[in-house]
This record gives sequence, structure tokens and C-alpha cells, in this order.
Amino acid sequence: MQKHRLLRSSMTVGSLLFCATLLWQTIPQSGSPPVHAATRRSARSPAVIHATLAGGGLPDYTLHAVAFANDSRGWVVGNGVILATTDGGLHFAAQYRGPLDLTGIQALNANDAVAYSRNAILITKNGGRAWSEVRQSGLALIQADFTSPTTGFAVRGARNSFGGSLFRTPDGGRVWRPVHGVSGVTAVTFSGPSVGWASDGNTVYRTIDGGAVWTKSARLPGLRSYAHLQATSAHRVWMQLVGGSGMSQTSYSILASTDGVHFKPILGVSTAGAGPAPGGATHAARGPGSSPGPFVAVNDRVAYATGECEACGAGTITLAKTTDGGLHWTPYPPIPDVPGLPSAVGASQAMSFPSAANGWLIGNVVGISNRLYHTADGGRSWSQAYPAVMPVNGFSFVNPAVGFGLGVAGNANAVLETTNGGSAWRTVGHLPVASAPPYDGGMSGPMTIRFISAKRGFAVGANSLLYGTVDGGRSWRLIPLGLHPTEFMYSGLWFANASSGMFAVNLGISNRVIDFVTTNGGVTWRKMQAASIEAAQLAITPPALARSAVARMRASGAQSLGTSGPDLGWLTTANGFDLTTNSGRSWTSVEFPQNVAFEPGVVQFTSAMDGFVQCLNGNIYRTVDGGRRWTLVAT
Repeated sequence: MQKHRLLRSSMTVGSLLFCATLLWQTIPQSGSPPVHAATRRSARSPAVIHATLAGGGLPDYTLHAVAFANDSRGWVVGNGVILATTDGGLHFAAQYRGPLDLTGIQALNANDAVAYSRNAILITKNGGRAWSEVRQSGLALIQADFTSPTTGFAVRGARNSFGGSLFRTPDGGRVWRPVHGVSGVTAVTFSGPSVGWASDGNTVYRTIDGGAVWTKSARLPGLRSYAHLQATSAHRVWMQLVGGSGMSQTSYSILASTDGVHFKPILGVSTAGAGPAPGGATHAARGPGSSPGPFVAVNDRVAYATGECEACGAGTITLAKTTDGGLHWTPYPPIPDVPGLPSAVGASQAMSFPSAANGWLIGNVVGISNRLYHTADGGRSWSQAYPAVMPVNGFSFVNPAVGFGLGVAGNANAVLETTNGGSAWRTVGHLPVASAPPYDGGMSGPMTIRFISAKRGFAVGANSLLYGTVDGGRSWRLIPLGLHPTEFMYSGLWFANASSGMFAVNLGISNRVIDFVTTNGGVTWRKMQAASIEAAQLAITPPALARSAVARMRASGAQSLGTSGPDLGWLTTANGFDLTTNSGRSWTSVEFPQNVAFEPGVVQFTSAMDGFVQCLNGNIYRTVDGGRRWTLVAT
């Protein structure tokens, strides 16, 4: 990813300030109406930033747990936030923003839910319209399971401890009483108000009277392991055991009981680096991945297990499904674009299946926020639900509604399409780049992709080579230019209009620039000798517009020319941009708030009035009045 690192390093402090300014001025403060940006008086037309999302923009949160009461209503919790949806994930709204690092969420039904952190419990009885907080003192709360909004059980212990003691509350967490005879456990689960289980990874404890009396119901072979439990009926309970770790591998196993007493291994992963599958599961069916992800049982027969190859990089999250209680498992191909999963020990609530078809999975993205993915076909295919999918390696609009983007978190070569001006994006294709490095958290800018019509476009792959499409990004072919990707440290793509374009590369060994130009819409390309990339870019710009742009650059310090057709052009400035709609005969200056600059190349106009800008944090803003007012269209 040398190209992406180089481009990110060129971003100025002003770029970051501009993005932060746009985002901050789009986020209403709690309990207040949307805040509009204050603008100072200027001879130039001031820009106004308007909020478009209820509750403000959605910043990057670290998500820990997800729970859905049914296919429509669910919650996601993380560090400082509770997000809720009532329409099956089409929209999420923040019901809580605060200091708590919430590690678990349990949806008892559509109205009652319990969220918890190490030192607090939040309870709602009205679908999240209000949450009541109960602070916890003493031992940290490791894991909890409530049978009602008032009655619950929790594993509590010293912070960062392997396990803890079992406690019961009769009043929503205000008072906790120890459960005698059960200690060192890591998990507790109840199938209803009476029957429950707890385990320390070696011993399984069971109660049939609501937790008054616990008995040892099973003893598991092997060394003690970290256990997760999930009950689906009074006699059916599932257990995930997490074993040893080594060489980026973690052994694990899945066990199930059909009588609440005896446990049978149904999946196991033994590795050279992590040792044998725990709980006597060395001869069970092979589980997905070489390290465990979250496990979810939908009912007594249907369950999902996820696994990860931590040493393999992005796109190696796999899933297996059983529909007969674990007797047989169906493996699915790796989930595309999901870079990683939460850690094995803390991942027990990172997946939720309210029904056999609808599921939700939290995926880790190094350096950014965690993301929530959704399946509506029982795990066969997944799409990102939060935050909204957007291109991270550049975008190109062919008109105010239709645009294309490059890259999603985890796959730098994914191609996206929007048909509503950037409000929603979907993946439509992938550049055919083998073993491409994953997107690693930064944006390389719109110089990586350009469409000259709704069908014909060009994009720079993660290997720095040029690709073309004639079917709207669905399929791509390598454009043979005689280049070798290992030589490059930078590449860029420009089109002055639908015919004239340029692809430039910088050879990392010799620091020599090679320009390729086309004058027939990319049908053929030829090498061009130019003193610099900027000179080559001006050479493909309509002459009248190029001459005017050069003169304005010298007079005002404007830079980074962008064009769309013979008449429309824009130049970035220290505080905004200059726009011409008549081939440079006259220019209009537009200024952003607070006198902050943004990185050249992040603006694109499709007409005199319609334009787009993308910040380093991925937020895309749109203007419909020539840049005087901007609205947030994707987060």
C-alpha cells in the first residue's frame, strides 16, 4: 500500500481541520436543535454547513455487542453509545451517548433490554426511549444474563480476571447477592426464569429452581478453558470453549447438550500453534477459521459459528451453519470486505440472529470504528449496515445522482455505485487484483477512479495498475501499458472531459514520472513526455480553460485544477475553491467557514451547481448551489 501511504502523508493540517469543522458543525449537541455553522463576513460567498441527520452525524464508535429482539428491533452497544433500530437496520439512532464502555446487551423483548459495562447497568422498559442507570460497586461485572428487567445473574470478578463468582439481583442490579457453591465461572445463561447453567470451562453447574440451588451437572475433559454459554430451551444448551493461543491461532470448540446434563463436542479447531481443541473436541467436525469468532444458537436446531484466520488478512472471516442441532454443518465462503472479528474472549455477543434468516455481526476494522454487518439469507451473503457503506479510496460522479466509488474497509479494490447522490452506496464489482493489500484506514483521494459515463470508467487498483470497465463497474479488465506494480510509489488518474484523460505513475526506484494519455475515451493510450504531472494535466485540459487556470493560479495562489467538460472547472484555494462555468472567462470564489483549507483534489463538480467533497474521515458532503451550502450525505 505504498501509494496510499504516500497520498495520506501529503494531506495538510488544514485538510484535517476542514473535515473536522464540517463534521462538528453537522452534529447537534444533545437536547439542542441542529447547529448551523457561523460564517464571518467576506467579500467571497460564505459556505454554510447544514445538518441532515437526526441526532447529528455518527462518529466512529468501538462496538462490542449486538442484540435483536426480532427482525426489526435491535440494539448495538459500545464504548460510549447505544444505537437502536426499529426498521431492521435501515436506520440507526443513538439512544445513549455517555462515558460508559458498554460490553454487553440483552434484548428480552421489543421493549425490555439490559445493557451493561464493568461498573454500570442500563435498563429500558420502553424500547430505549429512556434508559435507567444503576451504578455498580465492588467487583467488576464480566458477563450478565437477565430473566426479566429486574431479575438477573452476573459473573463478577477482579478486572482482567479469567473468571469470577456468580451473583444474583432481584431488583435490576441495585443489590447483588452471591450464589454459593459456584465460583471461578466465566459464563452464565438461563432458558427462562427457572433453568440455568454456569461454567468455569471444566465444570458445568445447573439450576432448575431459579438459581436457589446449583448442582454440578457435567465435568469436561482437558485443561480449563474460557467458556461462553447459550441456552435455547430448558434442556438444550450450547457451549463455546476458547483454548490456548499461539502463532496467531486460538484453539476452540463447540459443545451441545440435549438433556441439560451431558455435553457432546460438535465442532473443534486444533492448531499447531494453539494446541488441541478444548473439552475433548479433538475429533469433532472442523470448525471455521483458525481462531474463534462469536457463536449464536437461534433455537434447538439452528446455530451459527464464525471463525477467523488472523494471519491471513482481510476477507478471511468464515461462517458455518447447522440446521440439525450440530450433527451436520454447512460451511460458507469467506465474508467479503470484513477485515476482522472482535477478540475471542470478548466476542460472545458480537453476533445476533433473531431468526434463522436475519443475522447481525460486528467486524473489527484496524484504525477505524467497528462496523455492523447484516445477512437476510441465513449467512450466505452479508452487507454493511452501520456505518453506511461509502467509498474510502475515491469517488467519481457522472451526474448529480449517479456516482461510483473505489474501496471499502477491508477491500481496497471493491467498486461501489450510488444512484441517489451519495446517500447510499452498494458494491457492484471488484478490480481483479490478486493478493491486494486491504484498505488500512486512510483515503487516497478521487484521483484513483474516474467514470466518463454511467457505463464506462477507469480505476487504479491497489497494485497501482490501470483497469477499465464498460458495464458500470460490474466487470473490469487490465489496460496493458507495460507496467510492473512493484516499481510504483504513486499513481493518479485525471479526465478533463469524456475524451481526454491521463494516467500518471511515479517510478519509486528512479523517481521518474511516466504519463499515459488518451484522446478517445480510454480506447487507446500513449506515453506522453511532460515536465511534471501538472504539466501533463494542463496539456489535456481544453486550451481556453487551461490558460485561464494557469493565470489564476499565478495571480491568486489557487491550485489543483479539476474540470468537467470544456466549460466547467474548479481550483482549490487556501480557504475554499474558485469555480468557472464559462471556460475561465470569469471565476466565482467560494470560501469555507473559519478560514480553513482542504486538500486539493477532494472536490468534484458535475454541473455549475452540483458538487461533492469527501473528508479524511470518509464523510461525503454535497452542494446543490455552487458550493455555498453543503449537506452531509453519507456517514
